[in-house]
Order: sequence, then C-alpha cells, then structure tokens
Amino acid sequence: TGAGTVFFAVVDGGHGPYAYQGATAPGPGTGPIHDATAAFAAGRTLSLLTYERPAGAGTPGDQYICSADNAICFPALDAYVG
Repeated sequence: TGAGTVFFAVVDGGHGPYAYQGATAPGPGTGPIHDATAAFAAGRTLSLLTYERPAGAGTPGDQYICSADNAICFPALDAYVG
C-alpha cells in the first residue's frame, strides 16, 4: 500500500508550470507535477517533469499534462511522445 510509480517526461518547447487537465480530476494518490525548465539563448526551452501515480493504477481517463499556455499537452500515462 502506498506504493507508486514515478514518471519522467522531457518536453521540448512549452513552459511551466505544468498541470493536469481533463474532464476528470486526477485519481487519489496521484502526486503533483514537478517541473524544471531551461531556456536557451536561441529561445528554445527544454523541461524535465516528474509526477507520481499509484502503483497498478489504470489509465486516468482523459487526463492530460499541459504547459501553462496549453501549447504542449500529452496523455499522463503515455510512455513515449514523439
């Protein structure tokens, strides 16, 4: 009990803060999204996100993780976004 899976995402573009979005609220035991964004001289940004979900949790419905300006959104449990 209390076990979770930590997910990592690397996002090219967009900027924080990142947040869950969707028609349903994140399930119980879902941790907050932590993000760090680096801005390069050419104007490009790269963000590292970490977030936790309960171990064995099913898909979160239509939950997405989106950047502050909604320019970048991806499914919270997607293993790869290319």
